[in-house]
Amino acid sequence: MKETTRVYLKITLLGLLFMMSLFLGLYVYQQSIPKTPHLHHATYVGPGRMLSAFELQKTDAQVLNLSHLVGYTQCRSICPTTMDMMHHVYDKLRQDGILQRPEMIMISLDGDRDSLETMRHYVTGFDKEFKGAIGQKSMVQKLTQELGVVYDSQSDQNDGQIDHSGSLTLINPAGEVVAFFIPPMQVQDIAQDIETLTKTFKIR
Repeated sequence: MKETTRVYLKITLLGLLFMMSLFLGLYVYQQSIPKTPHLHHATYVGPGRMLSAFELQKTDAQVLNLSHLVGYTQCRSICPTTMDMMHHVYDKLRQDGILQRPEMIMISLDGDRDSLETMRHYVTGFDKEFKGAIGQKSMVQKLTQELGVVYDSQSDQNDGQIDHSGSLTLINPAGEVVAFFIPPMQVQDIAQDIETLTKTFKIR
């Protein structure tokens, strides 16, 4: 009888140890899974989607491997409206004491007319922190395809306008797309999402 009791206790203890190990393993696994941040407007991309290697020239004389907005300086609709909105977004980030702000970079879709100096003058006219970038047409086309940016590469011969979408893309230093912002956009929502994503990931 005593032997049977001992065997029963051993089985019970082994069962309890197994269950404890199972629950501990599940807990560790759950903690290792990146949590989806709560966002107000942005479309979160998780895990980050890696972009192909690319190289553009920025207005601060550095090589660009990150991007946020594509457009061109002759644009009379989407670009100035979006750039002005982003200026207010960055004002909000500065007011909130967010020191690690993402680089706001506008990539030109119009390499024939936009030089680095033209881009620098244009973007800093909205905000001194903003930067511009230009590159070979084939490189820009490849990058915009990966970013899901739609545009007409043939500008209208009458007024030189290029039809393009107005989305923003947030990319981390590893070259992974973290989130998309699609119009219509509100300053408060974008600022809060950038703050959340900056705290959740290392965003440059």
